[in-house]
Amino acid sequence: MVSQFILLWIYHLVYHIKKEFKQKSTSQKIEFQLNDALKARHEGARLQAILSTQNGKQLSLKSALFSIYGKTYIFIGLWKIIWAACIFVNAYLFLRLTVAWSGDPASSGILYGMGVFFSGLCEGMAVQQLIFQSAKVGLRVKNLF
Repeated sequence: MVSQFILLWIYHLVYHIKKEFKQKSTSQKIEFQLNDALKARHEGARLQAILSTQNGKQLSLKSALFSIYGKTYIFIGLWKIIWAACIFVNAYLFLRLTVAWSGDPASSGILYGMGVFFSGLCEGMAVQQLIFQSAKVGLRVKNLF
């Protein structure tokens, strides 16, 4: 449920597409284009620049890709760590809530509930960013080959 709120931008996109479609006649097509940074020409030029700067050194494909997408790989790893931490915190708080429910006052139950909610919110945002960034890098690497 929390991740559905994060995808509200899709409704905004659909609204603009419908608005654009109503303004044009039905015989015209609405064209979608990739950003120039996601096109094969741009990515190939980046890889060629990395490979040409090595001055005769043998560079593996793995190290070339890491030199191009290294920061992105690191941020994807951080999103994965945040996602895993939120899952752990969420499970821990939920277990603590169920075990300690009988003896605690209602105020601590509300705090546990708020902790589970915010942990779930962060978990939803982290997994959406993880999927989005992984797909984006995957598209870029696929364009290279």
